[in-house]
Amino acid sequence: MTGRRRALGLPLLGAAIAVAAPLVLAFGLGSHAVRTSAHVLVAVSIAGAAIAIFGAIRARGLVAPLLALLAAGFAGLLAVGVLVLARVPQDGGQPRAGERAPEIALLDASGEDVRIGRGPRIVLFFRGVW
Repeated sequence: MTGRRRALGLPLLGAAIAVAAPLVLAFGLGSHAVRTSAHVLVAVSIAGAAIAIFGAIRARGLVAPLLALLAAGFAGLLAVGVLVLARVPQDGGQPRAGERAPEIALLDASGEDVRIGRGPRIVLFFRGVW
């Protein structure tokens, strides 16, 4: 192994780890394990960026810093996406237990407007993992 290849080893490994974490999240969202461990994938991506930056500090040339910049960019975008953009709002204006539900208007299968009035209704919500 030449010195140049050895010098690019850590930045390349770090960039691969930092880029793999968002790809796992993007393509594995259907999996319950991936959805519930998004914060772990952020930590893995940041660790990959740190490895790439450490390797770029030790390496010479232009390729290693570019790999470190790519890794840091992917880790940063993933962190912003998971930690900031994917937050659930705290107050959605939903009715509290015991309050009357608001009137709801929806379209049925034929496109007709259907209004659900204030009479007694039962609303079922089936939450599943697909």
